[in-house]
Amino acid sequence: MDLLQLKYFQVIARTENMTNAAKQLHVTQSALSKSIALLEMDLGVKLFDRKGRSIKLNYCGNIFLKRVDSILNLLDTSTKEIKDLACSEFDQIKLIVLTASGLILDVLSEFKKLHPNISFKLMQHVPKSTFDYDFDICITSYCFEFKSSNYEVLTSEEIFIGIPYNNPLSKLNSIYFKDVQDENFICLEEGTNFRKITDRFCNYADFEPNVCFECDSPSTVYNLIKEGHGVGFIPEKSWCIDYESSIKLLPINDIRCEQFIELYWTDNKFLNKSTRMFIDFIKNYLNK
Repeated sequence: MDLLQLKYFQVIARTENMTNAAKQLHVTQSALSKSIALLEMDLGVKLFDRKGRSIKLNYCGNIFLKRVDSILNLLDTSTKEIKDLACSEFDQIKLIVLTASGLILDVLSEFKKLHPNISFKLMQHVPKSTFDYDFDICITSYCFEFKSSNYEVLTSEEIFIGIPYNNPLSKLNSIYFKDVQDENFICLEEGTNFRKITDRFCNYADFEPNVCFECDSPSTVYNLIKEGHGVGFIPEKSWCIDYESSIKLLPINDIRCEQFIELYWTDNKFLNKSTRMFIDFIKNYLNK
């Protein structure tokens, strides 16, 4: 039994298809069949049930797959850890930013000044169907998609209703949802993290905003409110816009509207030294 056999078994077990496994591993089907036959001979049990040309992982195979996953993950983590000791200043950090992008770009700029040799692969959109992709850390304000227990709250911020100064409501110091029930709302498009959060607060308060504009960028939301086309939900700081001179931000009395900016990383993934340095840096930066 060797590591190559275990890797072959892992791919075959996950695909349950010799043709697909062979393509994925860039080997012949006969080589895979021979490898699995030798592995089953060493173990003294069958790992797959075979019917004609189809294969299906059996009970013993499922148990063995769990152990193989643990072994190969431990090997991968150990290899990365040793490499990390030798070379930490030339790492790449794979970062997903799903919220507060303006704020995070400021953080990245300051971090790069201190660590110019550390590079970033920055992603701001991810597939909606799965979170099974390669990243080191993710910054988000809406965590329900994640199947991970590894997270930290970086900071929190209040969510206000932004009112243009030509609207009489701007003379108020705070506001109730009933005060804006006849106002046109300008919102980020459905599916964005911030929209999910504000929709949830509206549902809690049994309030349905009259959405007249849906936008794909915070700056467009802000500009439309500033020009007097309606009102809208505005976060306290994460959009990095100077609101005070152009719109009035009113606290919401019905419910405490707040979003938490959180940092996630996947279970069983080794975080290299550079990534750990960045995590410490961003925590300190956002809470200074």
